[in-house]
Amino acid sequence: MVNLIENIKVNSRIFVLSGAGLDAESNIKTFRASEGLWEGHDVYSVAHPDGWAKDRDLVNSFYNERRRHLLSSSVKPNDAHYALAELDKYFEVNIITQNISDLQNRAGSKSVIQMHGSLLEVFCENDRSHVYKWEKDLTTKDLCVECGGSQRVNVVWFSEPVLHLEKIQKLAASSDLFVSIGTSNQVFPANSLVTMFKQMNKPTVELNLEKTVNSELFDYGIYDKPATKSVVELKDSLIKNILEN
Repeated sequence: MVNLIENIKVNSRIFVLSGAGLDAESNIKTFRASEGLWEGHDVYSVAHPDGWAKDRDLVNSFYNERRRHLLSSSVKPNDAHYALAELDKYFEVNIITQNISDLQNRAGSKSVIQMHGSLLEVFCENDRSHVYKWEKDLTTKDLCVECGGSQRVNVVWFSEPVLHLEKIQKLAASSDLFVSIGTSNQVFPANSLVTMFKQMNKPTVELNLEKTVNSELFDYGIYDKPATKSVVELKDSLIKNILEN
């Protein structure tokens, strides 16, 4: 690890890609991909445009429950979120998250890009640029205040393109280190990022509970540890490196 990060100096750019494994210890449940279920629902009934077209009340009810849970006292940022936020004191850290929670923002990170959208936002179906913060339940009677269009939760569903892709790719191209946390890196564009960094000859690190099909592409990995352990370990190594050099 030391040899890998020895060139990561103060103010270096660190590109972090985070997934469900980062939020897991904050009491956030994720869908089980192997079974195609999310909190007991078929994911395509609550996370696909076809499901929305079939039953809007069901979809709204599903995300209303997730939103209430996220805002409840039982959900708070964990040590991994705070460790990433601490890195802002020494480096330029851009966190590109696949999570739809606001936990990384709550932890105090300066730059968080939610490529799969936010549970705490809605957008107008008539005009995608009409996006609003939203912390209450959403119903079909809640219309856009600007144009009167129907609104839906601002979450990227299956078959839909991720958000902010051009910005994400530009940040990756100018970064010095790639860190993947709690994600399998099997879905575009996540699965293309490690290859991009390898082509630039920039170091890559994977933090995950278990190895994935793409783990062999990474220069270094910390496995068999939850994010609250592995992210803190990486944070300590990065800070120790700059303080000693």
